[in-house]
Amino acid sequence: MSEYDSYKKDRQMLIEATKIKHSGPNGGAGAVENNYQPLKPTTVRGKWSNYWYHYKGLTFASVFGAILVITFVSQMIFKPVYDARVIVVSEMPYDSVVESFETNLSDLAVDYTGNEKIELDFMAIQQDYLGENGLSPEMVQAAFVKLSGSLSTLDSYIYLVDDASYEYLKEMDLLMMDLTGIVDADLLDKPDRYSLKDTKLGKKMGVPESLDSMYLCFIDYDSLDEKRQNKKDIKANYERDIAFFTELIEYQ
Repeated sequence: MSEYDSYKKDRQMLIEATKIKHSGPNGGAGAVENNYQPLKPTTVRGKWSNYWYHYKGLTFASVFGAILVITFVSQMIFKPVYDARVIVVSEMPYDSVVESFETNLSDLAVDYTGNEKIELDFMAIQQDYLGENGLSPEMVQAAFVKLSGSLSTLDSYIYLVDDASYEYLKEMDLLMMDLTGIVDADLLDKPDRYSLKDTKLGKKMGVPESLDSMYLCFIDYDSLDEKRQNKKDIKANYERDIAFFTELIEYQ
């Protein structure tokens, strides 16, 4: 057999083998044999990179859910008892001044707990609605968890908010008490929010300039469904906070 004949024979055998491979062992058309096996990482770093690539979103969701549950449970089990509580929600940071609020307003509170001392709590939650305040994603997430936890347990009815936070809470279908007829009309920027601008109360709190664009609001207890209204803690918090809120808005 000549070299040319040998070449033709080998070539024909290669062609036949290729046909068998792509038609399957039984010669069925279109039955393409797939021998592809994905490469699996063998190192710890490789396995972690593979996991993170495929399950990053699920991991973030799981961690966020765990934080929310832990925060909720801790608030329920380990929450301290105060004579009144105020949630400060704003785009400006108020963490450094809430202690002065607690000190300067203590004489307006009553000893609701009966422990012969006044204990107020102003919890500041800074927001970053437009992503312009330089808060990290973790800080934004933590703020959301704190606010959600407070709204879920209704551990406070009194909210000190800026305009953006007021609108944000309204979008969450949170109804505030109508203050018409309770507060002088001149002090109401809107029927359900008391403006602190140029008020005696704002001066008493200690930082009047930073409070010019802040408003006091009170969650409307009557807007809650009957089941929530009848919960012992929620009703007790209402009775506690309405007394302090009344003292605040009457300080004129």
